[in-house]
Amino acid sequence: IPSKKKQDTVLPEHPKIEGFSHDEYQVDINEDLKKFKPDKLTEKFNDPEFLPNNKSLNGTKGAKKRKAESWKRVTDLSKNPKLFQDNADENDIVQGSLGTCYFLSALSVIASDEYVKNNYAQKVFVHSDIPNGQYVVKLYDQGKWKIVIIDDYLPCKWNRPMFSKCASPDEFWVPLLEKAWAKYYGSFATVESGTVSSALLALTGGVTETIHVSPNDGRKNTLWKKMLSNVKNGYMMGVSASSVTPQRYKKVGLILAHAYGLLDCQEVKDQDKTYKLICLRNPWGKAEWTGKWSDTSKAWTKALKDKLNFEKKVDGKFYMEYKTFCKYWTSLDVCKVIRSDMKTIVLKGEWKGESSTGIFCSTPEPENTPQFLVDVLESTKLILSIMQAGRSPKLAIGMNIVKHNVRVTQQTKRIIKGNTVWMKSKEVYLEAELEPGKYIVAASNYYKGKENSFVFRCMGNANAFTAQAIPPKELCYGDIKITGEFSKGNSGGRLSSNTSYKNDQYLLHCKQEVKLSISMACKLRKVYLGYYIAPATKETNSPVFSNWERGSTGAWAGRRVEESHTFAANSYTSIIPTTMKGGHTTGKYNLKVS
Repeated sequence: IPSKKKQDTVLPEHPKIEGFSHDEYQVDINEDLKKFKPDKLTEKFNDPEFLPNNKSLNGTKGAKKRKAESWKRVTDLSKNPKLFQDNADENDIVQGSLGTCYFLSALSVIASDEYVKNNYAQKVFVHSDIPNGQYVVKLYDQGKWKIVIIDDYLPCKWNRPMFSKCASPDEFWVPLLEKAWAKYYGSFATVESGTVSSALLALTGGVTETIHVSPNDGRKNTLWKKMLSNVKNGYMMGVSASSVTPQRYKKVGLILAHAYGLLDCQEVKDQDKTYKLICLRNPWGKAEWTGKWSDTSKAWTKALKDKLNFEKKVDGKFYMEYKTFCKYWTSLDVCKVIRSDMKTIVLKGEWKGESSTGIFCSTPEPENTPQFLVDVLESTKLILSIMQAGRSPKLAIGMNIVKHNVRVTQQTKRIIKGNTVWMKSKEVYLEAELEPGKYIVAASNYYKGKENSFVFRCMGNANAFTAQAIPPKELCYGDIKITGEFSKGNSGGRLSSNTSYKNDQYLLHCKQEVKLSISMACKLRKVYLGYYIAPATKETNSPVFSNWERGSTGAWAGRRVEESHTFAANSYTSIIPTTMKGGHTTGKYNLKVS
């Protein structure tokens, strides 16, 4: 503050971090199609990026060598090939020799009676040209729809597709979708094994979660109520099981480490009894549950068959009671399809180096955890998700929501919601009812030091919120360093001294609420340092002489003193460095605000 030399130093502004929204990435296939469009209508399309060869089958590693007797086009396999014969149906799907049960279970869910009216399976195909053998599929990954262009060569054995197929020999939507899935990830071998939730996410662009299931859930209604709510809200579901006793599953017709589609669950009454029944489907189209409520079970009554439209046939579809369900399945995958009228903001992030801090609410370095600022403009319900890169989940991931308006730099009790279980999942999400205000969403992975990239999605009513990425700590924070000098003319001493008015003063302007560290140091011997702070105004252009208070609240210190303070948004404060005794000290000092 004049009359001293003015120090006009400011912290850097937050740079804008790249992000994007759904609206910016609507599927437009025209440019992609131009690359591969046949010159003549009679010319068949041959995909130069995914050739009918061993590399497309087994990938570059070739861990499990497969050989196709031949590669045939759909026009070679049928005289009247169709992409869809009528509508898509869960009974169309038949698994082949490739371990993509999770993907086919996801297909059986989107093609089930509950969802077929929405044409989810048909909508995955952006373009189809059977005569020319060219198909365009859209898959959702890392916050946007990706285009996959394929030809219709299928690996065959005994003149039939060796992998997935449709029940009708004239229908081909299932093997072509499986081929697009394989091309996107590099080869057929690459896509063996996975989760139903990751496949549903790719096919619908929804948000997904995986719920652990145990026999204890069968004794309570919590999971059952959630499953009923999922069905009511139109959420899609699938199940799988992992166990050390495969024989236990084999005895009752179930397959271990195999994914099934969950098509329905209902609470039905019959003869004064209430039953909690769940309908599942094996993507093989056969090999069904043989216990109670199976197709041959005596538990079925005519009334129940009529209520559930039950048919006894080998189609892979079967029913189980809720308690039994909880005994055999260990994972329930759920996908919530996002309404078309919802606004979606997608922002990029990564856990790399310092930003891979481990769990946010327990790490000693929360300031390094990737964080996002969500500004809620009116009371609303938001869906927040983080989706990690890669087909198979690398990390156990989770989120925390903090009522705060700047990057969180220390452990806080202001966490209002977060994941209670850290899942090694492609994606996790939270639904939160939020009042107007600013919130920080911290995205972290369970293991410190493990690295991966991810996207953060924020979804809700169009006018209710905005969201942005908070830059890394090193871009958010900086230092103001000032070198001053004590002399007989400005070494005024502490406040009780009648010469304290001589001390240097510096005007601090905080644009937003912020916590700052103020430190002061000098190399003079036998000198005790401290500083005062005092409220000021924008117009302050001369030293402040009222409302001083000790900034360094501890004892007067030799050589160095440091304290932290929280300053209000758009506040002005005078910082007054001094020594305990005034009048005779001569030498330089360093003042640092960070």
